[in-house]
Amino acid sequence: MFDTPFDSVANALTKLGLELAEDTFSRQQEIYCKRCRTSLSDFLDTGFVGCSKCYDTFLPYAKDMALEIHGKCNHIGKMPKAESTFAVKKRELERLISEKQRAVSEENYILADELKHKIDKLREEIK
Repeated sequence: MFDTPFDSVANALTKLGLELAEDTFSRQQEIYCKRCRTSLSDFLDTGFVGCSKCYDTFLPYAKDMALEIHGKCNHIGKMPKAESTFAVKKRELERLISEKQRAVSEENYILADELKHKIDKLREEIK
């Protein structure tokens, strides 16, 4: 690197008679999985985790990574048949709830009431 008498940006500014606000310069702390000690930087570099606890530890970063790579972070691939039926009904329920909210905001109360009945029926099926 460069040969300088300063060992950090903050030290260099101090020696030059300038001060650096604490918020301006901060080092990112490395995050590690408590179980297997996989680091966040390793996970971000490789996309691989070391154990099941890593998913909890790196969850916010995994969501961001999934969004960057796939554009969404909802699973829409293949599933076992029993789970597939449940997932389809759950997605339909979410769609109906969204549609009902839109109908209410547009003051279309007749449609909102019809959607409410469909939502109630679908919730009973899912239980």
